[in-house]
Amino acid sequence: MLAQLSRSLGFRLAISIVVIEIIFMTIIGAIYLGRFSEQIEIRQRERLQTTTALLGQGSLNLATLVDQATMSVVAGEEIVDAMLISSGGVVAFSLNPEYRQVQADTIKYLDQSKLDFSNLQAAVETVDIDGAPYLQSYTPFRNNTYVLYFRASIAKAQAEKSSVAALLLVGFLATVVASSAAIFLFFRILFLQRINELVSTVKKVESGNLAARSTLWFGTAISGGDEIGILQRGINAMVARLQDLVETLEARVASRTRDLKVAAEVSSQVTTELRLEKLLPQLAELTSLSFKLYHVNVFLLDEAGTHLHLKAATGTAGARLLEQQQAFALEDRPSLVAAAGREKKTQVSNDVLSDPDHYQNKWLPNTRAEAALPMIFAGELVGVLDLQSDQVGRFAQSELDVFQTLAEQLAVAVHNASQFGEVEAARAKAEQADLVKSAFLASMSHELRTPLNAIINFTRFVVKGAQGPVNEQQVETLNEVIDSSKHLLTLINDVLDMSKIEAGSLKLIIEDGVDLPSILEPVVSTSRVLIADKPIELQTDIAADLPVIRADRQRIYQVLLNIVSNACKFTEQGHIKISACQKDDEVLFSVEDTGYGIAPEDQGAVFEAFKQTTSGLRQTGGTGLGMPISKSLVAAHGGQLWFKSELDKGTTFYLALPIKSETLVPTFTM
Repeated sequence: MLAQLSRSLGFRLAISIVVIEIIFMTIIGAIYLGRFSEQIEIRQRERLQTTTALLGQGSLNLATLVDQATMSVVAGEEIVDAMLISSGGVVAFSLNPEYRQVQADTIKYLDQSKLDFSNLQAAVETVDIDGAPYLQSYTPFRNNTYVLYFRASIAKAQAEKSSVAALLLVGFLATVVASSAAIFLFFRILFLQRINELVSTVKKVESGNLAARSTLWFGTAISGGDEIGILQRGINAMVARLQDLVETLEARVASRTRDLKVAAEVSSQVTTELRLEKLLPQLAELTSLSFKLYHVNVFLLDEAGTHLHLKAATGTAGARLLEQQQAFALEDRPSLVAAAGREKKTQVSNDVLSDPDHYQNKWLPNTRAEAALPMIFAGELVGVLDLQSDQVGRFAQSELDVFQTLAEQLAVAVHNASQFGEVEAARAKAEQADLVKSAFLASMSHELRTPLNAIINFTRFVVKGAQGPVNEQQVETLNEVIDSSKHLLTLINDVLDMSKIEAGSLKLIIEDGVDLPSILEPVVSTSRVLIADKPIELQTDIAADLPVIRADRQRIYQVLLNIVSNACKFTEQGHIKISACQKDDEVLFSVEDTGYGIAPEDQGAVFEAFKQTTSGLRQTGGTGLGMPISKSLVAAHGGQLWFKSELDKGTTFYLALPIKSETLVPTFTM
C-alpha cells in the first residue's frame, strides 16, 4: 500500500509542497527569531546605556545606585547589580550591600582588565556566571576617575526568546499544514483530477474499451489549451485512430481473404489448363471481374526477345486491340508495359493523367490507374500482365503482392504450355523412332506436371503468408519443398532434354562469372533433405576460393544435383562427401558415397540412355536418363564426367569443368 502510494503523482506533489514550505518557513522563522533576539539584546543594552547617561548628566543621584526600586525602574527589572568603582579599586556605591566599600578585585565576576584606570574603555558584554547568563557594562565616569558597572540578568530575555521560538514553530507547522492542504486541494481540482481522469481513460483503453475518451473536470468537453488539455486531445485522437484501425481490420482481412481465394482460383486454372489460347483469356476475364478492374491485358515476349505482343485482353476494347495486334517494343516510351518488361520490375501509376510514362490508349479513355507486372520464369522474362482501373490510387501495395503472384503463376503457365507443346512434338517423333520411348513420353503428360505445379504454387502461397503467418524455420522448410518439387519437375523434363539433345535443339544459356558456391549450396541443402531419415553423415569439403567460371548455371546445377541425388538414393548408411576445389585451369568436383556400388558388368550402362544398373533397378527404378543427360551437358561445357566404384563399398563420381571454355556453344547434340 505504501509503495503504491509513493508512486502516486498526488502524493509526490504533496510531499514536494510540504518540503518546500518547511524549508521556506524555516528560513523565515530563523530570520525572524534572530531579529527578535537582537532587538531584546539591544533593548537591554540601551537601558544600561541610558542609566549611565542619566547618572553622568546628573539627572540621577549616585545614591540611586543603592536603591533597588529606582534602579528597577530606570535600568529594568532584570538589573542585578550596579556599582561605582573608584580609581583606588574600592566600590563606592553598590546595589548589593555585600559589595559596598570592598575592594573590587575581591569580586570574582568583575573583569579586572576592564578596571585598568590607565586605559579605561567602555565595554558591554554577555557573560555566564555560575551557570546563569548576564549582560554587564563597564563605563568610564567623571573624567575616568570612576568606573560605572551594571549587571543585568538575561535569563528572562532568553525565556522570552524560547517562547517566541515555540510559538513560531507551532505557527509555522499550522501554516504548513493549512497551506499544504489548500495548495494540494487546488492542484487536485485543477490538475490532479484531470491527470487521474486521463490515467483512468488510458486504463480503459488498455483493457480493450476503445470507445473511452478523456474529458475535463465535471464532464465538460476538452477546451483547455494548457499542456494537460493538449495531452488529452492527443490521446483521444490516437485512441480514435486505433479504434478506426481495429474496426476496419476485419473488413481488410475479409478483403485480403477474398484476394487470396481469387488467386487460388487463378492458380487452379493455371495448373489445369495448358493451352494458352484458352488459358490467357480466361485468366484475364477472371482477374478483371474478381478485382473489379477496368481492363486487363496479357502480353507475351516474342522469340526474338524484343517485342511484347498482346495475346489476351478483356471487353470490347480488348477485342479491338487484339484485332490491331497491339505490341510494344521493350524500348518503347512512354509505356508502363514496355518499362516492366525492360526493367523486369513492377511499374505502377496511380494517377495516369499526370504520369508521362503512361501510354494513352484511345480505346481505354477511362483509365486512371495502371499496374504492369513482369511475368518471369527462372529469371527470364516471359511477358507482362497489364492491369488498368478507372479509379485514381487503385493499386495499393497489399494488392500488388497478390497481382505479382498471379503474374508469376501466369509465367509458369506459359512455360508449361510451351514445354507441353515441346513434349507433344518430342513424343510424336519418339513414337516413330522407338515404341518404348513413345510409351515413356506419353506418361509425361500434364496429369503428372499439373499436380506438381500445383504443389509448387500453393507452397509459394504458404511461404508468402497467404494461409497465415509462418516463422523463419517454416519458410526455410517450405522453400526446400519448392526446391525439391522443382527438381522433380526437372526430372520429368529430362525426357524433353533428351529429345532435344537427340534432335540437336537443346540450347545452353551461357554466362560469364558463374559463382559455384551459390550452385553448391542448394545442392547440399537438397541432399540433407534426401538423407534426413537415414543414418548417413553428410560431409562437405568445398574450397573457399573457388573461381567463377563460364557456363550454363542451371545445367551445372542439374548435373551436380543428379549426381548427389543418386548418391543419396543408393546409400543407406555411412557417409556422403561432396568436395570441390580448383586444379590448374579446371574446377574438380567429387561426390563420394558408401552405398551399394556398381558391379563391373553394369558400369558400361551408367551413361547409356534408358538403361539402369541392376542395383538401380532393384533399389530405386527411375528413367535412366539422368546420367546420360549429365554426361552430355558436361561434354558440352568442355568438361569430363567419370566415376570409380566397387560393389558393396561405394562409388565416387568426378566432374571436371574448365574455368573458361572457349568451345561452349548455345546448341549441341549428343
